[in-house]
Amino acid sequence: STIASFQSNNMKFLNLKGFSRNEISGGNDFVAVYDLPQNTSEPAHLSAIDTSTLISRNPDIVHIDAAHRQGLIHHGAWILLIDSNQKLLMLKRGPQLITCPNSWSPMGEHRLRYESIIDTVKRGMNEELGPIVWRRYVKRAGNLTSLPLYYIRDYGEANENRVDRQVTWIYHVQLKSPGETVGNVMNLDSEVADWGWFGVNEIEEWLQRTPDDFCHETIVQMLKISLDSLGESLKRHDQVNIRAEIE
Repeated sequence: STIASFQSNNMKFLNLKGFSRNEISGGNDFVAVYDLPQNTSEPAHLSAIDTSTLISRNPDIVHIDAAHRQGLIHHGAWILLIDSNQKLLMLKRGPQLITCPNSWSPMGEHRLRYESIIDTVKRGMNEELGPIVWRRYVKRAGNLTSLPLYYIRDYGEANENRVDRQVTWIYHVQLKSPGETVGNVMNLDSEVADWGWFGVNEIEEWLQRTPDDFCHETIVQMLKISLDSLGESLKRHDQVNIRAEIE
């Protein structure tokens, strides 16, 4: 079937058939890194940022570990995978992991060198869930905000003073089928201890009830903004579908 391509307000949906040579960059963990213009203050956490203002560093490509150790600006995506019942896939990190063990979040992925953001989203889903989900069940995918958000987190001495400065795109990936169906073909990696499909309201209540389930406050803030944008997007598409059925 043909994957939908359309535009609604700030949410630009892309034709997902065919990917560029950029896909060959997957698996090497090297990212493009950037500086802010001279005499420019660092943007506030989770503020919108125009990527055209960023300046490539020299060297402009480093390993993701070096980007975190040096606090360099790089790109990435949060992937809000929504089933046909409008529920979001949340993953729980394994207890053996050093960063954020036993914490819940949506999928996320760093953009590797030469990738476009949609390449990153596809690769991230393939690595986390296996290739069948993208190939068989994705209906559309689109950016939820007109500009990405500037995410910054200082992990402190306990994590060797790593600083994550990520220009973060929030992607809504819409599935054709219920989570129960998609879950049957997911091939989760060893870092995932648990998973589930949750409604937007359920996650908002969860954030209020037990915010410690989500690793740290910057993730909680990011998730709240993402859910707000997602909720508006889901309402718009409900209205589009209702109008289509009436007409």
